[in-house]
Amino acid sequence: MLDDAFGHAKLGETRTELQRLRCEIAAWHTHRIAKDTQQQYATPLKVLNELFTKALADIESAAGGDTADAAASWADSRRLDRALVWVRRLWNFFGSRFDQRDGDTPAAALLKAADEMVWSCYIEPFRLTGRSMTANNTLERTVNHRGRTVRAVALCARAGAQWRQWSAVQRDR
Repeated sequence: MLDDAFGHAKLGETRTELQRLRCEIAAWHTHRIAKDTQQQYATPLKVLNELFTKALADIESAAGGDTADAAASWADSRRLDRALVWVRRLWNFFGSRFDQRDGDTPAAALLKAADEMVWSCYIEPFRLTGRSMTANNTLERTVNHRGRTVRAVALCARAGAQWRQWSAVQRDR
């Protein structure tokens, strides 16, 4: 009887931690969306939100079942706690990469400039050929970049552009 109470209490702690992590991730995601006024990071934020939502839903469904055996309940809670730790670590990893762009620090300014540089290199072939990007997947967005509406694809994009002579490439720059 007492063993069952401990097992169920441990499972309750796991469920509480699951809800706490879900709320923290949701608050972070809302904050990041609000900070992303140009929708520069809309696609990766969407993908991360879907990833965390799915992972936490899977953990929650596993935590939903009650077992009659106290030892099994305790073992299930430990397994689910480890899964929550990995979700938190993954969120901290990506969250810190996005959060370092906040503020007026020199590092934040450097990252914002690097983001702009990468984007300008990425979009230029599409502009020069007059072609739109064709996505290999659904991870795409439309953004206003320097006064022009363009479609951006985060991963697996192809320009569909014809070969063009690039002097910088010919000179091995």
